[in-house]
Amino acid sequence: MHETVFVNEIFSVVKNRLNKDKTKTIVSVNVKLSPLSHVTKENLLDTYQVFAKGSVFEQIKLNIEPLSVLLSCHHCKNTSTISKPAFKCPICDSDDIELNFDKEFIIESIEIDKQENG
Repeated sequence: MHETVFVNEIFSVVKNRLNKDKTKTIVSVNVKLSPLSHVTKENLLDTYQVFAKGSVFEQIKLNIEPLSVLLSCHHCKNTSTISKPAFKCPICDSDDIELNFDKEFIIESIEIDKQENG
């Protein structure tokens, strides 16, 4: 289950941040999920909520946005950004394409309670 790996990565990064500054409260974690990762936004959120239940993570909101992937067409030489799986060039409809992505999932940022940032 890829979503379990992603949730464990979120927990690890948040724990590391909390260990560095125990006086701050983390409000949310912002992540990006590739449309080619085989994990849906809903599955990732559900898995996060299951594993977070009863822990410090339960109060931290998980915000999930799509991670854009570059599609290069060998036929028309165009490069397009896609946010969902694609098997043909959106410009010329050729299937002679290459998907350029090296990440399935990234943790983009962690939001800290602004009232505590004095």
